[in-house]
Amino acid sequence: SSVWGISVGSSLAIAGTPESFGTVGEPYGARYTASGGSGETLFALINGQLPAGLSLDAATGLISGTPSAPGFAPSLTVRVRDASGAAATAAPFDLRISAPLVVSGTPGPDALVGADYSGYASVSGGRSPYAWSLVEGTLPAGLTLSAATGVIAGRPTTAGTAADLRLRVVDADGRSGRTERFPIVVTAPLTLSGTPAASATVGEPYSARYTASGGTSPYAFSLLGSALPAGLVLDPDTGLISGTPSAAAPAATSQVRVTDAAGRVVTGAAFGIDVREPLRLVLVDIGPASTGTAYGGAVRPAGGRGPYVLALAEGALPPGLSLEADGRIGGTPSAAGSYGGIRVRATDVDGRSALSAAFAIEVAAGMSVSGLPPRAATVGEAYAFRFGVSGGQAPYGFALAGGSLPAGLTLGPDGALAGTPVRAEA
Repeated sequence: SSVWGISVGSSLAIAGTPESFGTVGEPYGARYTASGGSGETLFALINGQLPAGLSLDAATGLISGTPSAPGFAPSLTVRVRDASGAAATAAPFDLRISAPLVVSGTPGPDALVGADYSGYASVSGGRSPYAWSLVEGTLPAGLTLSAATGVIAGRPTTAGTAADLRLRVVDADGRSGRTERFPIVVTAPLTLSGTPAASATVGEPYSARYTASGGTSPYAFSLLGSALPAGLVLDPDTGLISGTPSAAAPAATSQVRVTDAAGRVVTGAAFGIDVREPLRLVLVDIGPASTGTAYGGAVRPAGGRGPYVLALAEGALPPGLSLEADGRIGGTPSAAGSYGGIRVRATDVDGRSALSAAFAIEVAAGMSVSGLPPRAATVGEAYAFRFGVSGGQAPYGFALAGGSLPAGLTLGPDGALAGTPVRAEA
């Protein structure tokens, strides 16, 4: 007989564990290998359809290519067959193709101590769920990062700058991406302080400053409500109200508002500026006086805003006279003399002050008239008598205070009683 043999080989087997995910635009590769069997082997996809852009090399068992569109290919099954017709089939696998993972934007840079903050970056593509983490920098005190959502939230407790922060996100398939580096600047709350004086005077410089703090500079100041009195302006950069009022006007209601660089706004309390004419003192009926005779001069305030407080600032009033609260100088002088260098000061309710012009009050001794005319006179005969005067202050003027003179007699301003009686009278 002829010589013959039997070759016993191992059975055909297939091995390979393809990744279950891929990314559009990124190369994908998974290889199946065959072992055992005899002769050449050929690989074939016997169930399912590979995503667009991928193909199976029948000779090498390599699945490769660059996916061109998102999609899901379930239960993909590869079989290998050898030259004898033996076959082995790999376990089915699912292949999901996702769009590239893209991280865009960064959390907002501005935060305020004690105020709610929320900032986030956006993610698209890949496959959820996503996991976020802080990979560079330290968040401001009071803020935390949600690993599930990527939201940084909380209420900052301390002012300061957290610079060069960076977030990383990883999707369900292990794709990852990072944000650009970003800061979070925590500022103190924006505040506005300033209390303008409630009174101003025509022709006198006025200034009042509002001050902003906290927030983010630069600041911009603006006026709400009524306009400022004529002659006054608000500087939008410095918060200074200044100028010289040009006309008296009652107070109107205004407010100052400040806006910081981040758009935060604070409005100050309402205020008004009452503008008055300058305070001055007017001398009324200030003249000579006589002992024993009531005096009625006055120093009257004008301008400013009452009530007023008046006081003797220089000199002294004659004994017996006093300065009343309403500016009257009243009383009865008790001593003759010259009282000069008298000045009165007035202060109004807003604190304005004015000093009167210097004045003097000349007090003469009390005036008395002497002399008693003869009681007998004759018709047709000249009659003459002169009254005397003492005290007072020359020149003097005489006048008849009561009764009537006989016909033909007159009293002259110099005190001379003269004439010729024209008829008999009792």
